[in-house]
Formats: sequence, C-alpha cells, structure tokens
Amino acid sequence: MFITRNKNLTLFASLLPFTIFTKELGMLSIGGIQFDFISYPFFIIVFLTYLLSNRITIRKTELLVFGYILTIGIVNIILFNLQVKPFIKQLFPILLIYFSIKTIFKYNNIIDIFKRYLELTLIVAFIGILQMALKLVGINFLTPLGGFYLDSIALEPSHYVLIVLPAIIYYMEKKEYHWKFFIIFLTLLLTFKITALVSIVVYVLLRNIRKLKKQLFFGSLMLIIFYYIINQIPEFSDRFYSMLTFLDTNNISNIQNLTTFSFVSNAQIAFGNFIRTYGFGIGLGGHEEMYYRYMTKHIFSQTAYGINAPSAHCLTLRIISELGIMGILLYVILFYKVTKIKNLEYSAIAWGSLGHFIGKSFKLGSYFDYGSLFFLLMIITAIKLDKEEKS
Repeated sequence: MFITRNKNLTLFASLLPFTIFTKELGMLSIGGIQFDFISYPFFIIVFLTYLLSNRITIRKTELLVFGYILTIGIVNIILFNLQVKPFIKQLFPILLIYFSIKTIFKYNNIIDIFKRYLELTLIVAFIGILQMALKLVGINFLTPLGGFYLDSIALEPSHYVLIVLPAIIYYMEKKEYHWKFFIIFLTLLLTFKITALVSIVVYVLLRNIRKLKKQLFFGSLMLIIFYYIINQIPEFSDRFYSMLTFLDTNNISNIQNLTTFSFVSNAQIAFGNFIRTYGFGIGLGGHEEMYYRYMTKHIFSQTAYGINAPSAHCLTLRIISELGIMGILLYVILFYKVTKIKNLEYSAIAWGSLGHFIGKSFKLGSYFDYGSLFFLLMIITAIKLDKEEKS
C-alpha cells in the first residue's frame, strides 16, 4: 500500500532511502565510536561493489573541494597540534557515503528514489501517530521521552523534523496538498518543536526572495508568530530572554538556558576558529577539540560544558568552524543554482532537499546523519540534470 514496487530502480537504489531513517534503529557504540549497523555496512558494500566494477568517478570540482578539505585538515593538524583521529572519523565516512550515493544516482532515476523516500516518510509518520496514541494511555513506544511529543523512529522530536521536512517542502513546491501531506504535516506539528515552524517560514522567505510583497507578508507573519511564541511558550521564551541577557552583558556565564548556552558557546568557538585560520576553517572534526581548548568552564557549565561540542550545535556553525569560506561559498552557490532550476520536479526535489539544511541550521551538525549527504547529492544531481535538459 505505502511502498510501491519500482522495477526501474536497482537494489541499491531501492534500499538507499532507508538509510535516512536508520540512525536510532541501528546505532551502537564501539570503542567510543558510534556505528550504524544498518546504513554503514550498506554503504561499505555499495562502495566496494562500485569500486571493484570501476564505476566510481570523480569530477574536477569534487577533486578541488575534497583536496581543499584534505589540505586544510592536514595543515591545521600540524599548526594547531590537533588529533588526527577526529579528522579521519569524519573524512572517511563522508568520502565513502558521498561516492556511494553519487554512483547510485548516476545509474538510477533520482525522481523514483526521492519518491521512495516520500513513501517511507509516510510510514514513519503513521508510526509517530501510533506512538502518540499509545502515549495517551501511558505507553512509551519507540521513545525514552515520557512527554507528550512525537518523535517516531527518531531519538528526539527535533531529529524527526529533519527527517520529514524535505517531504513537506516537496509537496508545498508542487502544491500537492493531499492527505499524505496533511498526515506528515500533522506529525510535524505534534513534535511541538519551534525548528519545524521556523524552518518552513525560512523556506517560504527564501523561495520568495525576489517578491517584496510576499517577503513583507511572511516576514510580518513570522514576527507575529514569534511574539506569540515568546509570550506563550516557556521553552522558547527562556531561550529568547536568555539570549537577550547574553547580548546585553556579553557574559556567557549569565546564560541560564541549555539550548542557548549550546548555541552561544559553539558559535564563539566556530567564529573563533574562522578568525584563527584566516577564514580557511579548522578542518573536519577540529571543532570539538578547539571547544575544549578555548571554552572556559564556569558555574553553569558543570552540567552544560561541552554540550553539542562534537557537532557545533548545528551544521551551519560547524561548516563555518571547520570548512570556513569554502563551506559558506558552497552553501551560497547551491542555493543560487537551486533558484535557477526550471524543471518542476527537479525544482521540488532540490527545494525539499534544501529544507533539510535549513533545519540543520538550527539543530544538529553531523555531516552524514539523517540523510545529509543524500539530500546534498539530490540538490547537486537535480541542478545537473536540469542544466542538461535546458542545453
């Protein structure tokens, strides 16, 4: 009923979208290293299969980007006396997963693959609704959280938002407001996470960046929503006023909200790394070590010190910290090229995938969890195919 059989997809392509949903289901820790026993073996098998059949290729642009990442990483390991292990832990999985997904896309139709992701999203949405129904009778299903929040197969509600957000934006792009959209959107609302609402508003603002009237309308709507949230939702008001206190005193020890402390402390390190490396970035995996080197402990930090240091709180801060100006430029270039896509289907896929990164600008900073490389390559491939179609 939910997963349709598609004979046009190879086995690898059919299984690929499942890896977006497997982090919590297959994650175990081995020697301090988290290992997804579902998706990681899959990518290893895919990579080796394509490597041995001589089907993995690398373009000049990719050679330039990965060459930059490798060079900056090695140089800063030497200059700042950083550990090698964190760099390797990031670089190897990125390369392996990136080229595995890229090669799968090369031999399959990305529209069919994205539709398989949409089918799986609907399934986890129904699992989330079942979870909420069971919580009403006091049963916690697939969650350690006792509160009335929906997180389905994810660890936290905000993680679930990142999984389903591309589907919501895809349907919005195509103006397909059918029952599937409303089911998924309902589960998004039931996470009760500000990230969900703000990400959609940011998407709408970016989508209409050249339309002044719509910008003014949605900008005003966003201000009204924020005003309501600040005054009615304690979780957000605590963050807001904690941030105001910090901006007023410029003293991080005055922050009394955990999320605000996480953002501010990691932002200070991220921009510090950007400045220390003259905009080149500290290198993959370097943010966490620099955090513990430069972030001073204080009273509040007895419980909060080091929070989200491995991921820099969010992906945008991590890119500023570890990849510097190159990472920022890639963000800007991809966004610009997405706005130029003419094909409706490719445009919807690209904007939906971009939604994943909008969400990750507020929460979570892993380079490859929850399908980040899947959605990155969806954007890149959609841009490429649209360009070929126009020429």
